[in-house]
Amino acid sequence: MKEKNSFKNLGQYKAYLREINNFDQLYIIQQFESYLQEVDEIKDLAYMINSNKANINEVKQAFKEVFKRNSNEIFKTNPNIWKQFDRVDGTGKINSLKNFKDLVEDISFDAKHPIFNFIKAE
Repeated sequence: MKEKNSFKNLGQYKAYLREINNFDQLYIIQQFESYLQEVDEIKDLAYMINSNKANINEVKQAFKEVFKRNSNEIFKTNPNIWKQFDRVDGTGKINSLKNFKDLVEDISFDAKHPIFNFIKAE
């Protein structure tokens, strides 16, 4: 059993319902923010879903909407995590809330973006 504060390579397993219509009901935002506080890089997270109960692309799409609706809170929880990702305009890395908002609100921001690589299916 892991210690309470042992979050390196954090793994979270979720068996979602077939229909994901409201992530807020699952307290995903608060839970995700608490995980972000404990890691240095997004790759240290592993959000595991049961592929028999949920489609990984639907989960990534739901996370995309969570990022869009809650960009302020998610960015401010741990701004350094997002510095590894490119700005939408290609002029460098994300280093501000504006850069982060530009990314998550851009039409090209989809479930295939590397920001969602922490979501994995079993």
